[in-house]
Amino acid sequence: NYNWDKVKENVVSFSAHNKKDDMSIVFHDEPDEKTVENLAKYNVGIASQAFEDPGRVVVNRFKSYSECLRQNTWKYVCLFDANDIYFQKNPFDWIENNIGDSSIISSSESIRYRDEVWGNQNLQESFPEFYDILKDNLIFNAGTIAGTQEGVAALAEMIYMASKYNSVYNPDQAAYN
Repeated sequence: NYNWDKVKENVVSFSAHNKKDDMSIVFHDEPDEKTVENLAKYNVGIASQAFEDPGRVVVNRFKSYSECLRQNTWKYVCLFDANDIYFQKNPFDWIENNIGDSSIISSSESIRYRDEVWGNQNLQESFPEFYDILKDNLIFNAGTIAGTQEGVAALAEMIYMASKYNSVYNPDQAAYN
């Protein structure tokens, strides 16, 4: 579970560039008191959810995302791994100016499956029947997704459903792609 030290840079950088939009963090256990206190200072919403299989956070997070998105009303949303994102600008300004008629904005790992050892093996193990179709594609990052609330909620649900019963520990990125 993340604590304040892991999300601080993310929260502080978002707050420095965005004074009008909401930020919420989904935790897979209750955050500690220090984290709750610091998030309150930045008006960050907290959603927490325990799972039967807490070891599969990379899969379960998509169910949490969907549930959080379905319980709120936002025009645009961003899903990201809170411990490795630092904001240099307001992401919602960029989304507003670039989304057009799309409902999802994907970020690329800037490498093709066949050229990235971990991703290539993960795709082969997670979805071997799709390997030949996807091996030449750029890898989209499952840890950074943006778009309309409805589009991202539906995508999160599809990733979760495609990953839930997969025997591979972390098939979420392959499921996303």
